[in-house]
Amino acid sequence: MAPSVEHFKFRILIVGAGPVGLTAAAALSQDGHSVTVLEKHPDLQAQGGTLTVQPAAARTYTHIGLGAALEAISITGHGLHFWSYKDSSGPIGVVSYGNMKAFMNERPAVQRMAYDASIAAGVTVSFDCHVIGLGQNALPVRLWTADGREYTADLIIAADGIKSKIQRMIYPDRDVGPVPTREFIFQSQVPHDILISDDRVAPYLAPNTPTAHWVPASSPFVERQRKAASQ
Repeated sequence: MAPSVEHFKFRILIVGAGPVGLTAAAALSQDGHSVTVLEKHPDLQAQGGTLTVQPAAARTYTHIGLGAALEAISITGHGLHFWSYKDSSGPIGVVSYGNMKAFMNERPAVQRMAYDASIAAGVTVSFDCHVIGLGQNALPVRLWTADGREYTADLIIAADGIKSKIQRMIYPDRDVGPVPTREFIFQSQVPHDILISDDRVAPYLAPNTPTAHWVPASSPFVERQRKAASQ
C-alpha cells in the first residue's frame, strides 16, 4: 500500500511575507513541514490598504486556529449594503453572505496576525532576502539571494505579489503578469470624528455595516468600511 501523503514532510521555501505567504507558512508548519519565508523588505509593512477576508477565506483561517484572532482585528459584516448617491435616507439593497461573515481590516493587521502565527508554529522568517535566481531542473530546488546566500527546498511557493518575480522565473516562456482592467480603487483615511460630524456622511457610518455607494458612471465607485462609533 502506498504511504499516506501525511507521512511526507517537506522542506518548503515561501517567497513573500505578505498575508498570503505567512498564512500558508503557518498552515504548512502546523502540518509538520519545515518552512522558511524569504522577504525582500527589512520588516513587516506598517502601511497598507483595506483588506476584506471573504467568508471562504475566513473559514480557512478558522481551520488553522486563527478564527478568533481574525475576528479580534476585524470589522465583521453579514452582507454588503448598497446606497444611492441621490438618497441618504437608507440603503437601496443588501447582498447577504448568508450564515457566513466577511472580515474587514487593514492589510498590516492581517500580515502581523499571520506572522505571529507563523513564528508560533516554528516558521523561519528571513527579512532583507531579495531573491535573484532560481534553479528548478533538479532536486532540491534552489534559490539565490542578492547577498550571495543559497537556499534549498523540496518545494517553492511564489507569494511575492501580483507582479511575482518568482513566477516569471518558474515560467520564463509564459505570460504570467497581471491582466489589466479598467477598474481603479482609490483609498484615503479620514478621522472618524470628522466624518460623523458631517450630516452628508454620517448615515453611512453605522457600526459594523459594510457599505457600497453607487454614483454616476463618470465618478468612482466608493466602498466605505467603518469602525464602530465607539472607536
